[in-house]
Amino acid sequence: MSAVTDIILLRGLLRSQKHWGPFPEEMQKRFPEFKIHCVELPGIGEEASQASPLTLKGIAEKVNAKAQEKCAGRKSHIVGVSLGGMVGLELVSLFPENYGKVLVINTSSALSPKTKRLRWQVWSRVLAAALQTNKVKREALVIPYLANSTTAQKAMEESWERTAKDLKMHPLLPVAQLRAASGFVPDEKLKNSTQIYLLHSLGDLFVDPSCSEVLIKEYHWPFKTHPWAGHDLAWDDPEWLLTEIQSFFS
Repeated sequence: MSAVTDIILLRGLLRSQKHWGPFPEEMQKRFPEFKIHCVELPGIGEEASQASPLTLKGIAEKVNAKAQEKCAGRKSHIVGVSLGGMVGLELVSLFPENYGKVLVINTSSALSPKTKRLRWQVWSRVLAAALQTNKVKREALVIPYLANSTTAQKAMEESWERTAKDLKMHPLLPVAQLRAASGFVPDEKLKNSTQIYLLHSLGDLFVDPSCSEVLIKEYHWPFKTHPWAGHDLAWDDPEWLLTEIQSFFS
């Protein structure tokens, strides 16, 4: 069996590949043996012209086509954050021949209550962000709930302010993504899989860490817990995340 030489990165709810900031470049420097590809979810950024499917299966099918194109048909590993993690789990379930390992960060499933999957404290912020026509103000509404480090928050504000000005999003994307995520439960055939590694942050103010704990208990996946970081690990503690990626994919 040939070695996997590609890694695809998937972002989360209402996030485009540009929301990774410098992380993909840092990852490419750290892992020159891999080709790092950011794949956009349908309905945002490069894919803003197409409406997002209303199911995780539909989203995964679109993402699989794009990933196969970027990787020239080669098998790839996946790093997925939140909704991107759900898509990653769906991809490896639907297209096992196309994917190797899946590293999932701060995700959730329908096995957890809605008030845990998106903490009740942030529902009003997410709704306000979805309705906000000023793109820069939209980003500012959610940043405090995504990173705990003040240094990370400042870096996110500077990066995402630039991103927001040019970011395109399908008008129905918030509804489509929330609906798709609402019914997601990982395939039972993924139970006890060592192909999946789950990372979760105890300081996550966006998605309750208990959502990851439910998945760990139900699916018996290997996991690692970050003691203080927020939802967006790639911004809050990129070095820690890179170390975990290196350990899992090596």
